[in-house]
Amino acid sequence: AAAAARAAEMLGTGQADPAGLFVARGAAGGVCGAALVQLLPGAAGLAWPPWGESTDAAGAATAAACGWLRAGGAKVCQAFTDADDRDGVPALERHGFRFATHLAFFRRDADPARDTTTSGTPLTFAPAVGADAAPFRDTLLATYEGTLDCPELNGTLTPAEVLDGLRGDGPPGESGGWFLARTAAGEPVGVVLLDGRESPAELTYLGLVPAARGKGFGDALVRFAVGRAGAFGADSLSVCVDVRNEPALGLYRRHGFRAVDLRDVYLAAWPA
Repeated sequence: AAAAARAAEMLGTGQADPAGLFVARGAAGGVCGAALVQLLPGAAGLAWPPWGESTDAAGAATAAACGWLRAGGAKVCQAFTDADDRDGVPALERHGFRFATHLAFFRRDADPARDTTTSGTPLTFAPAVGADAAPFRDTLLATYEGTLDCPELNGTLTPAEVLDGLRGDGPPGESGGWFLARTAAGEPVGVVLLDGRESPAELTYLGLVPAARGKGFGDALVRFAVGRAGAFGADSLSVCVDVRNEPALGLYRRHGFRAVDLRDVYLAAWPA
């Protein structure tokens, strides 16, 4: 019931595209199954666990939904489940979704009077616009090398699709912003992507190039992100992490982030 109410709210407020809602009907015409999916920028899709009076009914709605995603150009699709909606997992698995990992959701309060963007930071940060746009793009893509966050997706999307997907999470011009981190010598070493359009603000991505890892720069990136969130008025900052990424889990915990949720992640990858 809670999931249905949330879906209805998303559809009613325009947060979700009703074209991604598919229903299965029985012989008498009544709805016996439903699946909600969304096309996302960057050749990606998002699916909610389907519902059905039977596995076949849920599967029928899921089949139509996945066909719509693929026709719209989606090459990968993610579905997140928790203990309340795992009944829809068999239908997802019948249509190419496979369990990948658990995703941990963390949150930390942001206090402008306490958190600063520069205290103890050995790096400088500049918005990813103008002259820094190309170095930002190149650095961002380099941070994906050897990533521990859903490595199953590595190589599935083109660099352009990766960038399009991140723009969908929060374009550089939106509240929050994209930032390129450089050393004192001017060498690009990492990126911070923040989205402050909703509360809490979201740290949508943080990454270091391989050569910069293990040198304490991750702490500098997190301090900057927290300070920036407080500076533009957010009362808290959230981030999600693949539970297999032990270095990232330790990093966020060191900076006061606390786990608030845990979801199962199912992935489907389709040929172009």
